[in-house]
Amino acid sequence: MPCWNDWFTAGNWSAGVPTNAEDAYLGIGGTTAIPVISGAVQADTADLFVGVTNTGLLFIQNGGDLVVWGASAVIGDGSGVVGSVSVNGSGSAFIVNPAISLVVGDSGVGYLFVENGAQANVGSLVAAATGTDSEGTIEVTSSGSALVVQSYASIGYEGTGSLIIDQGGVTISDELVIGEQAGSNGAVTVSGAGGLLHVNPSHNAAYSTFVGQEGTGSLTVEDGATAILGGHLVIGANVNSDGTVTVAGSGSDLDVHGDTIAGDQGTGALSVSDGAHLTSGGVLYVGSGGAGADGLVT
Repeated sequence: MPCWNDWFTAGNWSAGVPTNAEDAYLGIGGTTAIPVISGAVQADTADLFVGVTNTGLLFIQNGGDLVVWGASAVIGDGSGVVGSVSVNGSGSAFIVNPAISLVVGDSGVGYLFVENGAQANVGSLVAAATGTDSEGTIEVTSSGSALVVQSYASIGYEGTGSLIIDQGGVTISDELVIGEQAGSNGAVTVSGAGGLLHVNPSHNAAYSTFVGQEGTGSLTVEDGATAILGGHLVIGANVNSDGTVTVAGSGSDLDVHGDTIAGDQGTGALSVSDGAHLTSGGVLYVGSGGAGADGLVT
């Protein structure tokens, strides 16, 4: 059901306001969709597609909630098409079925903004999913804002993906991959006092953080922010991959509970500077994976 105005106005939908058994398509045909969910209300949908063949912009604000109950949640679905979801303000929430992935930038350009104390809770998270032209950006900004990923996160799966955390918090229960497939480019930045990235909080040995798995990846912790990685940190994991980890600025802290590997089979660089701090609970390996490995630590 396509929508082109207020979420709760039945006349704005082709078949009435969506329910947990009906899908919502925002930005389809020749119509730009800009629905708003505002106030202490909950909206529901089965599947959610934002930005299908035309621009789709969804605003969840002032304590409003949206729950996605179905099998698909995609922001920036169609090739070259822009989709955006903004979750703004204390009490506002975007909740996605924990059994599925939230895709930010499938074949198109996707944005997810969680700001000013808002919350988002998803199953797994994939940014820039299909093709090198796909783009996905997630921003979690300001104190009290939080994104919880109950499974795995890929930032830059095939395309260009970014996760920006500025004084907000992101928890990823299992594994984080930055720059997953060959030709991909992923970047994660954690900045500002109170900014927190927490990966694998259960310290499960099966889950690691990969910065440049087969593509290009970067992880930056700066300006007093903190990143806690419950497993191993692998920078430049596979052949032809390129990974960079930078920890910079007084009060900035990277805490790795497992091994830290700079240049496993690819190129990996690790830099700690300007009063920042790195703690590795395991072994630090530099250029450890064979002839193609290239590691640098400064």
